[in-house]
Amino acid sequence: MDVMTEYQALQLLRSAGVAGVRNGEPGSSLILTICSHGFSDELPLSRLKSDVQRQAHLLGEQVHTVEENSFAQRVKVRISLGGDESREMEVLKSNNQLTQEERLEKKRLLSELDLEIKHCQAVLAALRYLQVYHREISGKLKGIVPEAVSLRPEPSSRVGKVLWTKGVNSAAHHCHSEGKRQQASDAHLLQLCEAFLARYVIQEEPAYTSEQLFNNVRQIRLLDASE
Repeated sequence: MDVMTEYQALQLLRSAGVAGVRNGEPGSSLILTICSHGFSDELPLSRLKSDVQRQAHLLGEQVHTVEENSFAQRVKVRISLGGDESREMEVLKSNNQLTQEERLEKKRLLSELDLEIKHCQAVLAALRYLQVYHREISGKLKGIVPEAVSLRPEPSSRVGKVLWTKGVNSAAHHCHSEGKRQQASDAHLLQLCEAFLARYVIQEEPAYTSEQLFNNVRQIRLLDASE
């Protein structure tokens, strides 16, 4: 994208969940308001840029693994260890060993990754545009409905995901408070937990699931109701 228009910048910023911008401390980065699935947070523009750049790098690494055919079923070969000794090992397929289905899958994966990398590059261009023209477009970022915004293009990009450093219990209390505010049913409460983990990764428990978070929140809800 050689020349970016205001409309393109706004669309890309919204796709990254940017719902507002303000000046930070003198000499510091602009502060962005990020909204997704009913949650909002603030972070420096430089942090979001760093997140997007890191995501682009990770996607590039995924491209490399796909090009090596790591997604395909491995083939067994026998490796000589000298003398009469040998060992059977599984190795990655070469391109001419791929089946027709695997060749199509490789093409699909590379195409998907290419689109995600281009999206990251476009978001970075939009953030650079925002740094220059934030006064002109700040008002046009407002009024985004959080539920309509995704911080990451589907299916696998993690652009904009924020590290939650306050612990599991704090995350559960946060979701409980949000569920209480919205008078959420159990089904809606689970959706809130899923949305929270789509927005954040918990530093001490990076593999923490929405079901675990939901059960934690339900315990808090039961204790709250019994008081």
